[in-house]
Amino acid sequence: MTQQQEFLLSQSILLPALIALVRIKQVPELLPLLLCLLSGISIEIILLCTQKHELINLYLNIYVLLEFLLLSWQLRKWGAISGNLVFIGILLSGISFWLITTFMNSDYGTRNHLFRLFYSLVLVLGAIELINKLSFERIPLSKDYRFLISLGFVVFFMYNILVESLCIPAMNFSNHLISSIFNIKVFLNFATNILYFTALLCIPKKKVFTL
Repeated sequence: MTQQQEFLLSQSILLPALIALVRIKQVPELLPLLLCLLSGISIEIILLCTQKHELINLYLNIYVLLEFLLLSWQLRKWGAISGNLVFIGILLSGISFWLITTFMNSDYGTRNHLFRLFYSLVLVLGAIELINKLSFERIPLSKDYRFLISLGFVVFFMYNILVESLCIPAMNFSNHLISSIFNIKVFLNFATNILYFTALLCIPKKKVFTL
């Protein structure tokens, strides 16, 4: 798959981003997710214009930290993370782990597999916790946008754990296999963006009462 093809599929992120922009006044708690979607759009454009492989990995390493912080904040707003101390502890742990694993050697342009494994696991556990809490609410899960988005988190980041596990240099898997799983990830990213778009459409419109 070419870089241009990957870029076109990744721009499916525009769909949920546009809906989030429209609904942000109605549902202010969507702010972290909206910022994450806009960051995703920005990084895709930056990567398309970047030629050096080392810079691509460096930009992506910075982006995944930002994604971790924003999505953790979103899960906190939805009640998946209880208590400010726990939330702050998760953020500080993530930032510390990112700093250690990013600057543990002088080659900053290396893909940070360890942090990607860490933050994917944290987001999966947070999303599962949210799904468990939502199951006790009266609204059907199939109509709850938080459930649908959390489901997308679980599926995408579970696959991300698999991808990053196989890509660790010590695992010594073939380049063909790694290329294949990355191609699958591109299509999975497209599918989850469509799921987020569908989920945000499920947000009930604010009722206007007239006399």
